[in-house]
Amino acid sequence: MEDHFAALGLPRRAALDAGAVREAFQQHSKELHPDAGGCPEAFEAANRAHAVLADPAARLKHLAELEFGEAPDASGAVDPETMALFETVGAALFAADEFLGQRGTASSAVAKALLVRAEREAGEAVFSSSGAVRARKAEVLDRLAGIDAALAAGDREHAASELGECSRALAFLGKWEAQMAERMAALIAS
Repeated sequence: MEDHFAALGLPRRAALDAGAVREAFQQHSKELHPDAGGCPEAFEAANRAHAVLADPAARLKHLAELEFGEAPDASGAVDPETMALFETVGAALFAADEFLGQRGTASSAVAKALLVRAEREAGEAVFSSSGAVRARKAEVLDRLAGIDAALAAGDREHAASELGECSRALAFLGKWEAQMAERMAALIAS
């Protein structure tokens, strides 16, 4: 198995600064780029490493595979704080989809004008929910240093448990972020 941390010369940690990952990738890619006389295979390995390490959910999965020999269990329960967002996110996505369906069938100027309020409400719901998802993601990312501390202390059981919980939460939050961005783009489009 490739060690993406080693490929970029970064420590094997759950908590990595996005800027440090980007900087390590840029440094390695300058040296490894085929146009600069580098090895194409090593350059591709650096690209793969950057793609994995820049994404916290993918980074956690990779760390778990390296440390424990397998990816975190994706079927486990999501923590209550993340699950509490499900209703809010679902309602916002539903409101956006409802409005987008109505807008798609509105043919007259009057019918479109009647949808202004629904459009504003759907946009506000998606925007607000997106903020809640980003805030929860920041809270989960703050927990990554605890995984590193547990691994450093030799508490592998706790590290594995936290890694799985954070990984599951980030997977949900990432899907929700993508869905919110998609709806926001559709709402903005005329």
